[in-house]
Amino acid sequence: METRSNAVAVGAFVIIGMIALALFVMWLGRASVSEVSQRYTIYFSESVSGLQEGSRVLFRGVPVGQVAVIALEQEPPFRVDVTVELREETPILTTTTATLSSQGLTGIAQIELEGDMQDGAELEAASGQRYPVIPSRQSALGAVLTSFPDLLERATVMIDRASEFVSPENEALLRELTVEMLTIVRTFSSRSDEIGHLIDDGSALVTNLDGLVSELRVDTARISDDVATMIADVTENADAAAAQFSEMSASINETAKTLDAILNESAEGITDFTSGGLNDISLLVTDLRALSQDFSRLARRLERSPSDFIFGNTGQGVPAP
Repeated sequence: METRSNAVAVGAFVIIGMIALALFVMWLGRASVSEVSQRYTIYFSESVSGLQEGSRVLFRGVPVGQVAVIALEQEPPFRVDVTVELREETPILTTTTATLSSQGLTGIAQIELEGDMQDGAELEAASGQRYPVIPSRQSALGAVLTSFPDLLERATVMIDRASEFVSPENEALLRELTVEMLTIVRTFSSRSDEIGHLIDDGSALVTNLDGLVSELRVDTARISDDVATMIADVTENADAAAAQFSEMSASINETAKTLDAILNESAEGITDFTSGGLNDISLLVTDLRALSQDFSRLARRLERSPSDFIFGNTGQGVPAP
């Protein structure tokens, strides 16, 4: 009886354990389904070496999902089609971008999501797309690997040019140049005193030039002031002269008007004078000239013999018989 009771207890414990395990598996499945509920597509044009299904997907360093499917497009440009599963609360916007990165030194790749959370709307699938597409950016490692062939080719060219530069002919020229440089250095060393004096003379010359420039600036400022004063005086005198000329012009205009009025009033008298008066004046001048000649003869006579002029000629002598 006791053995049967123990078997029943063990059986009941096993049944309860199986039920509990089934409930745990169901809860874990529901948690997994609710935790990863949104899929996105990411296209990579670079190599995704090290990335595999189950690799982590991080948003600003925080794990938010994993890689679900990795496939290669069957038509050009043969991009790598990566499908990721992310938690529903992950903020995937139109400004979000995906980048490949490596986990330390293990070589295992992962996907990092970044983006501006201030601008941008929620990312949605476009027409003809199965899932919303997150744009990708080339990683630093991918950029290095992409540019590595070009860098290697350039390095090879530089090595070839360096090999040409160290040819025997260039080595000989370099040696000659070195010898000439040593000669120049020794020449300068032997004449260091002269060079020092030359530098001192140059410094003195620069100092004198500075003083001359300063004096020239002072003289220029003084001349500028004098010229400004002269211009001001000339301007004032010109204004005064202009005023005087204006007054003179006005006076001349008044005089001209007065003369014009006098001429208009004396027009008849001037006509009479020119017609008869000028003839009378000519006769008067002729008479005055004759009178002047008579006075001249009288003066000469008086000068020669004043007594004869006064008493007459008394020494006539005895008339001839």
